[in-house]
Amino acid sequence: MKRIPVITITALLAIGTPAQASSLFHDSFNASPGTQLDGYNGYDITAEPTPATKIAEISGPGLSVAGQTSAGNAAYLYYAMDSGAAVPYTATKYLGSGAFGSVAGNGINTFYASALFNSNDFPAPETSALGVWVKLGIPIDFESGTDRYFSIGIKHAAHDYQVFAEGQGTQYGDWKLADYSPGQTVQVVAKYVIAPMDATGRYRFEVFAAANPMPNIEPTWTFIAGESDAVNSYKIGTYTVSKLNLTVERSGSNSGSGGLIDEIRIGTNYADVVGVVPEPETWAMLLAGLGCIGWAARKRNSQSGRS
Repeated sequence: MKRIPVITITALLAIGTPAQASSLFHDSFNASPGTQLDGYNGYDITAEPTPATKIAEISGPGLSVAGQTSAGNAAYLYYAMDSGAAVPYTATKYLGSGAFGSVAGNGINTFYASALFNSNDFPAPETSALGVWVKLGIPIDFESGTDRYFSIGIKHAAHDYQVFAEGQGTQYGDWKLADYSPGQTVQVVAKYVIAPMDATGRYRFEVFAAANPMPNIEPTWTFIAGESDAVNSYKIGTYTVSKLNLTVERSGSNSGSGGLIDEIRIGTNYADVVGVVPEPETWAMLLAGLGCIGWAARKRNSQSGRS
């Protein structure tokens, strides 16, 4: 009897599906709930208020957004201050000096970072612009000694819940990307570009950010002004991204605060940091393939019945 080739579901899914590039760094915090963050997967608690009631652990359930599913747990940072000092509670993960970077303008000059955030632990509304932040920080170290530090996350300040991006530097500040509702899961993505400035021997550093972007297609970025003029740009040299920081930071009262961070990704392509889902034509191809499988099975059964 002549055999009819069967198309596997795996093969169908592979057809027309965008390839998921491998991330330079990915942490889904896939550990048992209650695992202490300090020491887990190389994280160190590098800043904390004193005295304080503090928790830094792997917590569940995990977070998820469309196109990007949590592995089941998240990093939970919380503390309650005993004074009004502005002190961050930070867990630092060292990526290593050879993680990625550039020498004399050559190498990885564009990269992306993303994370999921959620908080129900924001304190009462602040009476000033000071507030609380749950964020992922990406420090960028330049050979010139002029370091830049950029964060993405969620915050509550001046009666305003926000998804935000911020940068530390002469031209950088704090950018609201979207409104935030306590208890909501949000994904924030940042794009970093370091480009030579023609005929100046200097670099231009630009940052872009977006909240809850769609898979497969890069979003309409919110542009964050870069260090691009002669005063605030510097000679092209070595730069490196050697660590990342998970931070809950309070300013003002001694109210407790905390939040969840999950699915941290750093990569050189957008697909590295935002989950890719099958496109409509892929689903159409899958359904057509399943129809072929069903037809082949029915035909084989009918032939068996006649023999």
